[in-house]
Amino acid sequence: DPLYQTTKPYILDYASQSLPTTNQIMVDEQDIPLYDIRGREHLLTFKRSGIAVIDMQSAMSSEDFSQHDKIVDYTSQDSLVDFIKDLSKDSAEEILNRKYICVNVWKPLQGPVYDWPLALCDASTVNPDKDLVINDNVVSQINKNIENVMVHYNSNQIWYYLSNQMPSELLIFRQHNSEGDPGLRSFQAPFHQDPDS
Repeated sequence: DPLYQTTKPYILDYASQSLPTTNQIMVDEQDIPLYDIRGREHLLTFKRSGIAVIDMQSAMSSEDFSQHDKIVDYTSQDSLVDFIKDLSKDSAEEILNRKYICVNVWKPLQGPVYDWPLALCDASTVNPDKDLVINDNVVSQINKNIENVMVHYNSNQIWYYLSNQMPSELLIFRQHNSEGDPGLRSFQAPFHQDPDS
């Protein structure tokens, strides 16, 4: 969008007296082709696509996921760096000077998932220069501005989902890396799937 050439997009998690809650322009894309990973898991390589499916029983029960002290969610490069510094005070600089990636693990608490599965974009099909826009998420609770990345759809992108996903089937996808290159990420979005289709 031409607006983003002169103005950085943002979203506030609070009501402001002087600014709208967001200046992001949302476009509801329709009829995006989605491809079922099931039966084709071997065609996706984590190194190229940023997506993997593994079968693994979790030691956590569904009730554990409502206990926030057991869940770690770092959605930006800055918050990931802060987490590493908090967790590894003595060796944080050594860790941060190495190459690293942050992955997201997605699993249903109950299954199979028939409606609202997670769609994942093959990272190798994203054009970082044209498809990605850096935006600010202003979070009042921690009094911090977190940079994030918005992805704009283009017809070269390939989006996947895992039909009838079970709790033992984990979707793993790349989020951040030490180089800070958003083009290496796999982007995700839930989508409505007609249970009868």
